[in-house]
Amino acid sequence: MTVDESPPRAPDCEPSPSGHGVAFGTSAGISPGEPAPPVLVQVRAVTKWFGPVQALNRVDLDVGSGQIHALLGANGSGKSTLVKVLAGVETPNSGDVRIAGAPMELGSIGASLGAGIRVVYQELAVFPSLTVTQNLRAIELAIRKRSGSDAGGGRERIQQYVGLFDEWGVDVPLQATVRDLGPPIQACVALAHGLVGRPRLLILDEPTASLGPREVTGLFGIIRRLASAGTAVLFVSHRMREVAELCDSATVLRNGVRVYHGSTRGREEAHLIELIASDYRRGSEPTTARETGRLRDGIVGARGPGGVTAVGSPRDAAASGRDIPLLEVRGLRVSTRVKDVTLHVNEGEVLGLAGLVGSGRTEVLGVLAGRYRPTAGEVLLHGQPYRPHSPADAMADGVVLVPEERRAEALFPGKDIMFNIVSSRLRTLGRGPSGIWADLRAYEASAQSVAEELELKARSLRDPISTLSGGNAQKVVLGRVMVEGLRLLLLDEPTRGVDVGARVEFKRIIRRLADAGAGVIYVSSELLDLRECDRIVVIVDGMTTGEAPSGTAFDEEELTQLCFRRRRVAEGLEAQEMVP
Repeated sequence: MTVDESPPRAPDCEPSPSGHGVAFGTSAGISPGEPAPPVLVQVRAVTKWFGPVQALNRVDLDVGSGQIHALLGANGSGKSTLVKVLAGVETPNSGDVRIAGAPMELGSIGASLGAGIRVVYQELAVFPSLTVTQNLRAIELAIRKRSGSDAGGGRERIQQYVGLFDEWGVDVPLQATVRDLGPPIQACVALAHGLVGRPRLLILDEPTASLGPREVTGLFGIIRRLASAGTAVLFVSHRMREVAELCDSATVLRNGVRVYHGSTRGREEAHLIELIASDYRRGSEPTTARETGRLRDGIVGARGPGGVTAVGSPRDAAASGRDIPLLEVRGLRVSTRVKDVTLHVNEGEVLGLAGLVGSGRTEVLGVLAGRYRPTAGEVLLHGQPYRPHSPADAMADGVVLVPEERRAEALFPGKDIMFNIVSSRLRTLGRGPSGIWADLRAYEASAQSVAEELELKARSLRDPISTLSGGNAQKVVLGRVMVEGLRLLLLDEPTRGVDVGARVEFKRIIRRLADAGAGVIYVSSELLDLRECDRIVVIVDGMTTGEAPSGTAFDEEELTQLCFRRRRVAEGLEAQEMVP
C-alpha cells in the first residue's frame, strides 16, 4: 500500500527513572538478561483515518512469542483502532502486519482468526438469554465459520472449557442462563473463548474490569501459562499495578502516535502515566468558568441571579432551614446480598461505597434507583419515605443511576451520539405529534452544549454511539443524567475501562455536580478512586461495617483490610428473595 503523507511517527521516548512511584517489571515472565523472544507480531507504519480524524499515525508494534506486552494509552489514543486492525475488523489506509514473518491480509476477520489471533473485547460479548453452554457453542461456531477451521463446540470442546474454569478457580454452572450470573462470572464466560486452546496471539482489552481479586489472580495464572507455551499476549489495561505485575514490555500510544515502546523493567509508574496522560495534565487550580463549577443552563440546575441553583442545593437548604440529610438508609435488606445497610448522604456530598465484588453495593444502588424492592428497612429522601417502584419513579424524584454495564443498560446502541445525550431531555425540549421532534435545532444545541461541557471526543454527534471509546461513551451516559432537578446521582463503577486522563475529568465533573447541590454515591472496586470522596462507607457481605478515612488520611491498605473484615450477623437474620 502507499503510505499517506502524514507527519512522521514521534520518536520513542525513553523516560528516565524518577525515583517516585512503583517500579515496573518486577514479576513479569521474562527474567533480566534473557535473550529477546523471536518476534511473532510485527506491525509497521499502520495509519488509519476516519474521515478527517486520524486514529493511527504510522504506528509500529512488535510482540514476541511468549511475551506479555502492554498496550497503553488514553481513551481515543488509538488503542482500540489498533486492536481492530489486528482483529481484521478495520482496514488501515496504509501499513503492514506480519505474523511470524508472513504478511497478513488486512481487513479480514477470517484471515486474522486463521493466523491464530484471538481478541476478547472490553464489553462483555455474551447472549444474556442463553445458557453458558449455548454461549460457548455459539462463539465456537462463529470462529469456525469465520476461520474455516474444524474447531467446533462439541462435547470435547466443552470439556476443555470445564477444565479452563477449574484451572481458573471459578464455579461456572454450564446450564445456568447467563443473565442470572453475576458480572464477574459473566466476564469469565466472555473471556473463556480466548483462553481455551493455544492461540498464537491473544489480545485482551481491559480483561479484569468486571473481575474480583480472586478471578484476576486466576486469570493471570492462565495468561502466564499460555505465555510460557509460546503465546504472544497483548494486554490492554488502564490499571498500572496490573501492568507492573504481569507485563514484560509496553507500547504507549497518544493521539494515534507511538510515544514509547520498550521494556517495563525499571520504569516508574509515574513516568508511564505521564506519557499516557500528558495531554490531560492541568494545574490544580481551576482557571476557567468551566472549571469553577459554573454549569450551563439546563444542566443540574437553572441559572438565576445568584448563579447556578439546583433542586436541593445547599443554598436552598439554608433558606428553608433544613438540617436533615438528603438521603437516609436504615437497616436495608434485599436478596441474599444485602442484609443490613445503614448510611446517609448529605446535600453536596460525595459518599464512597467501598466493598468487594458481590458485597451488595450494586444491589443497594438498585434499590435507590427503583430496580429492586427492599424486603426490610427504611429509606428517606429529604426526610420523607422513599420507595420507588421503577426507575421512572426514581428519576421523577431526582434520583438517577449510572449502571456498571453502560453499553448494555445505559445506552441506545442503534442510535447516534446526539440522541443518546438528549434522550433524557425529550420532555423538556419538546416533541411534536406522534413523537416527532418538534425542533431539531434545540436537540442539536443541547447535545452540543453537553458535549462541550464534557469535552467529548467525537467526529460528529450524528455518528453511531458504537463509534465512541469506552471513556467517551461513559461521558455520554454522565451527560445524559446531568439534568435539571438532579438530587442524587448513583455511580456504579463509573471509571471501569476509562483511562487515567478521563478519570480526572470525571471526578471534576462529579465534584461540580456536588458543589451545585446534588448528593453522589460513588461505587468503585478500585479503592484509590474513592480517595477524593468526602466520606467512605464500607460494606462487607451485605452489611455496612463502618466508615474509613478519605482525603489526606486515606489509606488504601487499611481500606482493603476493612473490606475483608466481617461484622457479626445478628441472630435471626435470614436471606430474602430479591423482589423485582
